[in-house]
Parts: sequence; structure tokens; C-alpha cells
Amino acid sequence: QLEVICGRPFDWKAFQDVRNQVQRSVYHWNRIADMAQYKPSPLNGFDLFNYMALIVAARAKDYAEITFKAFADELEENLKAGIYAFKGAERTRYQWEGIAVWPHLGHTFKTMKGMGSIMTGSCYPSLWDLHYDANDESLHSMAEAYTRIYINTNLENKVDVLVKTMEKGKVDGAVYHLNRSCKLMSFLNVETAEMIKEKNGLPYVSFDGDQTDPRTFAPAQFDTRVQALVEMMEANMAEAAE
Repeated sequence: QLEVICGRPFDWKAFQDVRNQVQRSVYHWNRIADMAQYKPSPLNGFDLFNYMALIVAARAKDYAEITFKAFADELEENLKAGIYAFKGAERTRYQWEGIAVWPHLGHTFKTMKGMGSIMTGSCYPSLWDLHYDANDESLHSMAEAYTRIYINTNLENKVDVLVKTMEKGKVDGAVYHLNRSCKLMSFLNVETAEMIKEKNGLPYVSFDGDQTDPRTFAPAQFDTRVQALVEMMEANMAEAAE
């Protein structure tokens, strides 16, 4: 059908080359994301947002692989040398659930950094952890990789994926972005947050925003919500230390 619509034969070799390139790019992307598991973390999680355009729109290009490899290599060297994000001065760690508020990326990051809180967990970047067999001519492996993304599954699986990400990132709490422009990312966030809190007891807050429309985001609301979260996380840490 594609050949009829496009008016040219399908180039299987070119397609396979693209799939192989994607796997190489994804491999190094995952190397970057894995750095958040260390405490203190050499990776500022917001850098995953900064490089999101490459993994979303250019993962089939060689320059995505080159960029991710260079960044991952740098982070691994920093870890060996004891060089951490926030200069090792992180006080709390949080999970960000949802797409970034792109028009206010700087504000959201600086607000959290100003309170010594670093993002070490987020399932949005892991949406591009697309592992499949590039030599599978039936395409079943690739189809499975795309359909198993957690926002395409049920509530229970979504909760399970988020809980595991929180455990890996050693987070102290979670921030939920109620994004008006992406229903798949925001749908059932209220239920998700409550179910996760029942499982791990970690505090969470949510805020209204939008990935494209800057008018939907209220900086004052965000600041108030995340300040409350940081206070809860710090209180829990102080209690655990007693």
C-alpha cells in the first residue's frame, strides 16, 4: 500500500539502516538517563529535556548518536572524578511526570534548583527507550516496542512503570504536570498519583500547565506547589534520620 501511495518501491535496506541507527542512538540515550540513579547525581535531569528534540525527531540521524555518546562519556568521566550536578549540593530528589512546560522551562528548573531539589526521575524521556530487533523483517519487534509505551497501556501498568522509575532515581517525591495539550500524558494522573502514594508513601504535588500555550502556566501556582513538596520531602528525610 505504501508503494502504491508513494509511487515508488519500498527500500528495505534504507529502512533497516534507519532502524539500526535508531538502536545506536537509543543505546547512548539510555546511558545518559542511567546516570540519574547515582546519589549525588552527575546528571541534572532537566538536561534530558534539553536534548529531547534529538531523541524525538532525529534519533535516526547519526548526529544524535554522536551527541548522546559524547554527553554520556562526559557524565561517566564526571562520575569517576566525583563531579556532580548542582556541585553535589542536592538536598532532595524528585520525579517529574509529564512533558516539560517548554515555554517556562527555565522557570521550572531554576525554581527547583533554587531549593536544592534535582530531578532524577522522569518517564517522559524513557518513552524513547525503543528496544527492538532491527533484523526482524516481520516488524513485530518494532511494533511491540512502540505499543508497549506506558501511556498506551492500562492504569496498573502505568503505576508500575512510574514506581520503578522512582525507585531507580532514588527520589523523595513527585511533581505531576497536568498538561492541557497532551491528554495521553495527563489522563488518569490523579488516580496514578494516589495509587503510587499508597505503594511508596512519597509525597506529591500537581500543577496546571501546557507544553505549548504559555498562558496556561501560572508561575506563582507552580512555585507554591513545589515549595510545599520540598518541605514535605525535607520533613520526611529529617524524620527518617532521627
